[in-house]
Amino acid sequence: MAKIFSLHTILLFLAFLFFFIAIPSPAMTKIGIVYRGDITLHQQLAEELSSAIQADNNYTTVLWKLHSDLTEKDHLFFRDEQLTQLIAIGDLALSFCMENNHDLQGIFLLVSSNELARQAELLHWQGARIWAPMIEQFTKAREILPNIRTVGVLISPTCQADKVLLNKTASELGFSLNLITVENRRQILPSLSRIFQQNDAILMLPDPGLMNNVVLTEMLRLQKRHRTPLIAVSKRFVDVGAFMSVDYRLEELLDKIAQKIRQPFAEDAEPPLPHCCLIVHINNKVAEQLRISIPTANTGTRIEFIVKNTGDQT
Repeated sequence: MAKIFSLHTILLFLAFLFFFIAIPSPAMTKIGIVYRGDITLHQQLAEELSSAIQADNNYTTVLWKLHSDLTEKDHLFFRDEQLTQLIAIGDLALSFCMENNHDLQGIFLLVSSNELARQAELLHWQGARIWAPMIEQFTKAREILPNIRTVGVLISPTCQADKVLLNKTASELGFSLNLITVENRRQILPSLSRIFQQNDAILMLPDPGLMNNVVLTEMLRLQKRHRTPLIAVSKRFVDVGAFMSVDYRLEELLDKIAQKIRQPFAEDAEPPLPHCCLIVHINNKVAEQLRISIPTANTGTRIEFIVKNTGDQT
């Protein structure tokens, strides 16, 4: 009798074991994070995103470090990965993802090429470029500087796409835009003097054909001389003396990306990426020098004041 009972117990145990094995476990969602291995910031962001996403046990990540000597084998291996979604950090990573996974949608971060970002958005990617969108820069400038009417921008012939976007954005917000195209480097400094005299504010573009330390130093000098605020593209320019910048809270942006990956269809009352993570940085010392009073009642804009002695530039 004991043997029969023991046999029944074993059979019952095996039946339960088979039942649980037969139940399919939920498939892991595999996220590919692609980044340049030679840029420390990109690697740090990739690792932080990976940790945040894998906090949910239903998700796993594959980190793809791009290097300068990519071969066809690298492309083939990447295409063979059974990925559900992609995160691309930087221009090279986004190009690589779009080339090798045409059907997958994804999120991009720190992309500098407007044209590349627009191509990705047409394929239903979303995310944050390296600089805040022009419309956000103009909108926040209007909130902080409600009395400005004309905005000057110095631009090189290689940035005609930016020129079209700038005109469209300024027109939508009711600004009068004074665009000065600089054909060569010898024209930059004379053009700067003219543009600071003729406008209520200056929008700095990260134009590689124009921007260097000499140009930045002259911009900061003219900002103080003419009391014309310089609207920069990132906090690092505010640190050295620009009046304000409109940029991203990077930690918050990473958190939002991880949330969006884990809950792609969740109802969310917050603005879509990247508009939910913008912040205005203002150099308080420069605001005092320019005699600009910052509105205390703004439309929900988050402001962080930078208090630094920027030197006595004249």
